[in-house]
Amino acid sequence: MNKAKVVIFAACLTIAIFALLSLQPLRVIATVADIYFASSTPATGVTFWQVMDTSADASTATLLMTAQTDKRFNVTRVIISCVSAITVNLEDGDGTVIAGPYRFATGTPGLIDVRYLAPRKVNGEQSLYYQASGAGAVTIEVEGFTSD
Repeated sequence: MNKAKVVIFAACLTIAIFALLSLQPLRVIATVADIYFASSTPATGVTFWQVMDTSADASTATLLMTAQTDKRFNVTRVIISCVSAITVNLEDGDGTVIAGPYRFATGTPGLIDVRYLAPRKVNGEQSLYYQASGAGAVTIEVEGFTSD
């Protein structure tokens, strides 16, 4: 009988402990973004920016930002809205794809919102463009920062 009481007491105690632990608020130690930026080499001369453009036909490369001397673009977020069956890429001045392809279907509004924990870097001192695989209305918003 004593053994049964001990087992029941232990089970009740375990349940009580779990109940108390579940009432404790969660503490966030670090997020992935915190870990990334804390462990990376600090950038100098940082300027944050946001650009937006709308095109009825983005089948040719469309300029978002012009290159700056001794600066490089770092993309942290891309938001694209499109209703045509096309793909959209973010590119540098040489046509190298920085981000994408982002694919859209016909007939339904498509929206893509991507936040990069590790920024997408534009090679060297190059401009930033977007280009679609065919004709179709595209609205794009890009966020990031410029660094030395």
